[in-house]
Amino acid sequence: EAGHVHAVGSLAAQVKEARDELSVLAVAHQALHLTLRQTVAKCKTAHVETQHLQLKAEARAVELEAQTQEAEARCVAVKKEAEFLVERLAEGERTHREAEVAAEARADSSLVQL
Repeated sequence: EAGHVHAVGSLAAQVKEARDELSVLAVAHQALHLTLRQTVAKCKTAHVETQHLQLKAEARAVELEAQTQEAEARCVAVKKEAEFLVERLAEGERTHREAEVAAEARADSSLVQL
């Protein structure tokens, strides 16, 4: 019977040791679960931040495209204005030469009459 008591005591000690290990494992499991939830939350936050940055980048790209198109339209308008001014300058130069030729002709005619 003493052997029985010793065996029961030994089993009781093993059960207590197993329970202690189980408690430690349960705490470690809870810590890992908490870490996992924190990691998932960080990943979700990073995903949202990434989407936000992507939307900002796309908005900036659209804005730059609009500015580019506006600048191109202004360049076309300035080029047309420059072409118009060049034509007006050429017309002015022709008119000036014609006036000079006419003035010289009148001067020559006046000299001939003298």
